[in-house]
Order: sequence, then C-alpha cells, then structure tokens
Amino acid sequence: MADGEFGALYLHLPFCPRRCAYCSFPSCAIRSDDPLVDAYVDALTRSVHRAARSGVLSHVSSAYLGGGTPSFLGGKRLASLIYLLDVMVPREEGRFELTVECNPDSVDERLARDLFALGVTRFSLGVQSFDDARLGALGRVHDAAQARRAIDILQDRGAACSVDLICGGLGQTREQWHRDLEAVVASGVGHVSVYPLTVDEGTPLSERVAANTVDAPDDEQADMMLDARDVLEGSGLMRYEVASYARLGQESRHNSAYWTGVPYLGLGPGAASMMPVDLYRGVEELGLWRPGDAAPAEGMSDCARVRISPRTTRMHEAIVSYAEEGLVDVEVELLDARAAACEDLMLGMRLVRGVEGRVVATARETVPGLDEVFASLVRDGLATVTSDGGYQPTDRGWLLGNELYGRLWGLSR
Repeated sequence: MADGEFGALYLHLPFCPRRCAYCSFPSCAIRSDDPLVDAYVDALTRSVHRAARSGVLSHVSSAYLGGGTPSFLGGKRLASLIYLLDVMVPREEGRFELTVECNPDSVDERLARDLFALGVTRFSLGVQSFDDARLGALGRVHDAAQARRAIDILQDRGAACSVDLICGGLGQTREQWHRDLEAVVASGVGHVSVYPLTVDEGTPLSERVAANTVDAPDDEQADMMLDARDVLEGSGLMRYEVASYARLGQESRHNSAYWTGVPYLGLGPGAASMMPVDLYRGVEELGLWRPGDAAPAEGMSDCARVRISPRTTRMHEAIVSYAEEGLVDVEVELLDARAAACEDLMLGMRLVRGVEGRVVATARETVPGLDEVFASLVRDGLATVTSDGGYQPTDRGWLLGNELYGRLWGLSR
C-alpha cells in the first residue's frame, strides 16, 4: 500500500428501527420508508465517487458498512452501495474483505443471497444475547429464535459470520452468561466479539440505573470476560485482540487495520478517519468535511498524522445536513511524531500479540520516558517482554486495559 492511499474504508449508515436502551452510537431511529434514508444513501454514494476518482481508494483491502443497522436499509439500498464499491474500489481476488453489519430481525434468505452474490464476504451480526428476557431489557428488537435463524441463513450461504455478545448488568448471572457462550459455540460461527455492558450518559439505560430500577454492571464483568476466554478458546475461537475471538484465518481484517496503524477513511456523519499528513492534504481538497474552529493548516508542518473525528451531538441534524450538502462537521486533530508513536503503541497493545520489538525501538527515538513506562507495566503485571524486545499485554493488562493504554498515551504529552 502506498503512503498516499487508504487501506480500509468505513461507510456509516446511522439508521435503526429503534435505538437500544444502552446505545450511545451516532445513530437515529427512523421509518425505513422515510425519504431521508434515500437522500442519505445518495449523498454517501457521491462521497464514495469523489474519494474513488481521486485514486486514494485504489489499495483498500477492507470495506465495512456499519451503523446504526445497515441491514435495516433493505436489500435494494445496500445492493446499490455494494455494487458501487465493486465498480469503484479495485479488489484483489481472495484478499478483499467486505463486511456488513446486520441485526437478526432484518436478515432473511433473500438479503443473504443478494448480498453474498454481490461480494459481501463477512457479516457482523448484533445478537448480544440468546436469552429473550435479557434482549428485552437491552431494548433489542429481535428474539433468540430470530438470532439463531439469522446465523443459520448466513452460514448456509458460506459467508464468514461474526456474532457480538454483551455481558454483565441487568441482573445477568454467570450461569446465564455461560448459556449465551454455549449457544454461540454451538452455532459454529468463526468469529465472536464480547463486550461488557457499559452505561453511557444520556441513554435510557443510564436513567434506569440512576432510578435503581435495574442493576448496574459490577466487578463480576471481569469474571465474565474470563469465562468468555475460557469457553471460546476451549472451542477453538482464539482471542486475538481485546474483544474479539476467531478461528484460524477468520480474524477481522478491518478491525486489525485499526489496531495496526493502517490509514482508514470514514464516510458519513459518525465516521472517523486516520491518515498521514500527506494523504490528508490530498483528501482535504475533495470537500468531504467541514472542519471545526481549529484550523488544521497551523502546525501542519510538524504533523505526522491526522485524525478526523465527527461532531455528533445532534445526530439527526447532522444526517439531514449530510443528505443535503454531502458534508460532515468534524474536528481535525494533528498528531506530531511523538503522539503518533504513542498511538501506535497504545493500539498495538490491544492485540494479544502486542507490539514488536522493532516498533518499540522506532518509538524510543521520539518518545522520552518510554522504557520507564514499559518497565512499570511489566512491574505491575500489565505486560510482559517478548523474545524480540517487544511487549504484549498479560491477562491483567487485558482486563485493566484503560490503565495500560492510558500510561502509554500519557507519554504523548
């Protein structure tokens, strides 16, 4: 991949039939026949065209349609976007990963057949639980039977299928969690992502916790994450990053791109991007974003990397604006060489394999105090030294990830 091109592409489809009780993602509930949905898809199509014609997508090896609930859009809209990617983004046979997020209630045989025929290689299914009572408490719109049927439909097509599960809180016991884990193992999927339930401010769940009508997550979540590791790895699904397990060869290429410093482009409100400064200068001319008050030109000469973060406090307004103008309001953050190196180390330590010795050696040149911080991580049982002089997280470092990542990112200042 050349320095002036992206390796991964993300398309944000922010629509859902209903927002879940715990959801703080940039999305909104809407009717599937609302004209805004078609206007949004048209705007997203134009953004892909602009990016592709500039040449920056010629070495993309993974594309991901996320949300929201992309499958909620229906097969016709999704097919138009996927066909566009097929035409505009060159694909190396057998090495291009195209993922679509789905919810079980919107998966049927026709959707699976059409998307698989168009080249979708991977489906990410938001199951969250196989227990109907828990699904109701989470505010999900599907039930356990629909989840099992969706998995069967997708696997019958021969596509790679990933399942998301959420543990902890809402009165869930470890016995109930084990039943979810046993169900996902029995389904035969090749990839599972496991997340502890979080209570984010402004969500219906946070209001219920504040009113003491439901149990908040507690320290037992750590035990549940360990349970997940034991059950899944015992069944051949090996953890390769902080939240994901896969059978050999079924790891998510797109997720791995985020953790290994591959430049990625996000299109649509709610989508983030990361790229080297030279690539940013070219993409800035495409008119995909409306930067905030901080002028990126100042300090650009000392910049090694650019991060683009969407402003999504008023998501519905952002969607309407994008549908009309094709622009996303963003904040542009410039990272110097020191901050970029710290980010590479922090993200690399999300992987089970950690960071290689050569990466640490390169970072050492620009990050004062790096050896002292790694020594403290080893001393506190959060990391171990690898044979090539690199570092990898321990189980304790995995469970106390915020502490580990925070120490490394603290060096950026």
